Amino acid sequence: MFETISISLSGWAGSPIRNSPLAMLQFLQQHQDKIDELLRNHWYRKRGSISSVAIDEHSIDFSNATSGIFKVKYQVSFTFACEDVVHDHREEMNIKFQISDDKRALILSSEPEPERIDEL
Repeated sequence: MFETISISLSGWAGSPIRNSPLAMLQFLQQHQDKIDELLRNHWYRKRGSISSVAIDEHSIDFSNATSGIFKVKYQVSFTFACEDVVHDHREEMNIKFQISDDKRALILSSEPEPERIDEL
């Protein structure tokens, strides 16, 4: 299972983001809250808390003019209230992107979450 989120391109006054890593980075930074939301949704079932999200600016890679991938680095925290213990660890995720002309949106997709047999 993977998470998908859509970010409207309407109102974007910056440089065209097609095949431009710099313009894509600027657009993603302006919409950092959407990336945070995508990560929160991805980790919701595991009850992890997300913080310190950063886009790896050198990882933006276009496979063609309208799609590609980039990497985010972040911290995941798990709190065990009964033990008053917090476990933190750093994570990375490759996020796929697709510019949808018909929807005038940038579609972001998380990595698939591995399904466990005991959760089925």
